[in-house]
Amino acid sequence: MADMALFPIGARWVLLDERSTELGEFESKPQALAAADDYVRRGGEPRYLMIQDGDWRETLIEPPARRLS
Repeated sequence: MADMALFPIGARWVLLDERSTELGEFESKPQALAAADDYVRRGGEPRYLMIQDGDWRETLIEPPARRLS
């Protein structure tokens, strides 16, 4: 099961979380993907993203590796 979903509605891209709460609407797919990446960075945990671009596909977004001090 995916943690987030990204799909087009008209000319906009909508990003939802696992509770179907809207995280934002974006003018382009790259903007929406950047927002999904930011969401994962803040959470610090990998998330599965379902993207509807014709067919649905699933991708894993991982936060950057934490630096060891």
